[in-house]
Amino acid sequence: YLPAHLHARHQGAELDFQVNERSGDDWVLTREPRIVLHLSQCVLRSGWGAPTAAPEIILFYKATAYFGVEGLWKRPQDDADFLALLPVLSAKQRGWLREAIARVLPGHRWLAQLSP
Repeated sequence: YLPAHLHARHQGAELDFQVNERSGDDWVLTREPRIVLHLSQCVLRSGWGAPTAAPEIILFYKATAYFGVEGLWKRPQDDADFLALLPVLSAKQRGWLREAIARVLPGHRWLAQLSP
């Protein structure tokens, strides 16, 4: 298996690569439970033209990546990112994120804020 992500840091700059499986035209975010998103919805262009992961994918990883790891799965920076990105998510993005997190972590603290 490949790592889920790779980080590179140099002189205050950070670059993060997401590495995931693909099944046809779907990006496979988790195998069990199976959570996928169509590739056309996964990658957006940043203001400077670089391909970036859609905000709901970033938040999905932040919500689930460290679950069960003592002291890491409630990282303040993840909550801050969630609050910063929440207002820019469309209803469709919020719905997908809510359903995806609920399948992995039904009691996650962000679910109430993602409810319609």
